[in-house]
Amino acid sequence: MDRQDWHTFIATSALAAAGIAALAWAGVSEARAHNIACAPADRITQWLADNYREAPIATGQAGQRTLVQLWLSEDGATFTIVTINTAGVACMLASGDHWTEQEFVAPELGEES
Repeated sequence: MDRQDWHTFIATSALAAAGIAALAWAGVSEARAHNIACAPADRITQWLADNYREAPIATGQAGQRTLVQLWLSEDGATFTIVTINTAGVACMLASGDHWTEQEFVAPELGEES
């Protein structure tokens, strides 16, 4: 798999996970909201680029007002899931180490009864 195919695969695979994270984030109680780092989108994106050399490799829309992005360092050492709202505020929902590629295997469809 060449580099472009790898990025496409990661992007499509990650959007499902990012969508789930965005839905979970939407239901976060105010008591937990302080654990999510939010700032103007340009500050978050510059911080991820400067500190982790991450760039967005996948973007999806969650509802009408939120974009969900997966940011990944070139070697996959670090990743961050970011949401950006229509007001230009970005929030880092999750981050971690050692992003690994997995082959997509479509679930088998059950037989209709």
